[in-house]
Amino acid sequence: KDSDNFKGLAYSYGALGNVYLLKKDYKTAIIYYFKNICINKKIGKSNTVSFAYGNIGLSQMYLRNYKKAKHYISKQLHLEKLNNNHEGVARALLNLGLLYLIQGKKKCALINIRKSVNISKNYNLKKHLRIAKQYLKNPNNTNSFFVI
Repeated sequence: KDSDNFKGLAYSYGALGNVYLLKKDYKTAIIYYFKNICINKKIGKSNTVSFAYGNIGLSQMYLRNYKKAKHYISKQLHLEKLNNNHEGVARALLNLGLLYLIQGKKKCALINIRKSVNISKNYNLKKHLRIAKQYLKNPNNTNSFFVI
């Protein structure tokens, strides 16, 4: 089926974006995430694009394009809320928290991280809870972790 082929292609683009994100080739990662979004929208899987928007936000953040980073992470958060995806909301709040930490806006960072902690506790999201606790424990170490 054509839609299955496109789903596979979209998944592959997202996976390639993740590879480039982890390799710190953020500009290439962004290209693949946008390809993922484009295909998912074409095949009617627009509920899956929020993850890619979050990763575009992270990539922009590491490129020090903070305004763009906030735009895409906020888009991720909005879509996750629309889809009632608690794990996605917790992830987006962590991403926002990290963005604010990197910008030195600790008060805003802690607000978002604490919101993520509360959601993670309520829905037993252990991965997000562990990462959020790392942020709270050592907010000055923003290089060692991020959420994809």
